[in-house]
Amino acid sequence: MELHENESVSLHLSNLTLLDDIESRVQKIQIYQHPELGKVLVINNEIHNVEKWAPLYHESIVNIPMMFIYRPQTVLILGGGDLFAAEIALSYPSVKKVVVCDYDPEVIRLTSKHYTHAKAVLEDTKISIVYQDARTFLRDCHENFDLIVDDCFNLVDDFPQEDAVFDALYRLLTPNIGVCSSLMYRHVFERHTLGKTINSLLSHHKTVLSMVTVPEYPGVLHLLTMWGKSNYLSQSMTNSKNQWHIKSEKDSRPCGQYFDSKYCNYYLYLPNYIKNIFLEQGWHIEDV
Repeated sequence: MELHENESVSLHLSNLTLLDDIESRVQKIQIYQHPELGKVLVINNEIHNVEKWAPLYHESIVNIPMMFIYRPQTVLILGGGDLFAAEIALSYPSVKKVVVCDYDPEVIRLTSKHYTHAKAVLEDTKISIVYQDARTFLRDCHENFDLIVDDCFNLVDDFPQEDAVFDALYRLLTPNIGVCSSLMYRHVFERHTLGKTINSLLSHHKTVLSMVTVPEYPGVLHLLTMWGKSNYLSQSMTNSKNQWHIKSEKDSRPCGQYFDSKYCNYYLYLPNYIKNIFLEQGWHIEDV
């Protein structure tokens, strides 16, 4: 079996074996097995993750923003029904609570059926699963979180008012500590969306960016945005401020398969291509 998305730039996978195929009340969910890359999660004919590559994305959206939080205790993940991000958040010794808000119980049911890590996450006493639309959750929630991982919204197109998503997320961040992490919806070569998102973010909040490689997503190269209330947010930060990162560096034990906090400069480096888009939008790199 072969699979490819209906995009001008997309991943083409072959030699796939179908493991599960269901229609939930809101979407079509399929799980395939690839001989070299492991399991492949497909939702509405879009590749959401490939098991062997999953850490490239999920370690980035959790571990990189964690560099700006000294001792994180509470994490909110919007979307993230595959529970990869939740697994990484739970690995932080200081974290006491992880809330996953996903509107489709079938995604979590299938991932817990087919993925070992998902079963372990659901058995952890620090995990809380909320089956609800993320917009409704943001409206009704009155808790604060040290880290919010947005794994479901297109920041500039999913809300009728441009600043609505920023206000909703910002409200739930812990004062002086909280960081929101959100991968930019489209790849870095789609300049219109990239410029629009950068302009919207920088008009609202102190923002830090990181170039992230996501082989499953169209265009491969994406920008991770990190913004919020943390006093440590800075594009020029040279060392992680996270307590666990500091200890891991001292013990020479990296926190992930791909992520290693001692390479802070690498994660925060922005190539000239990105800097030029900033200039087109009227922003200088020092403004970030």
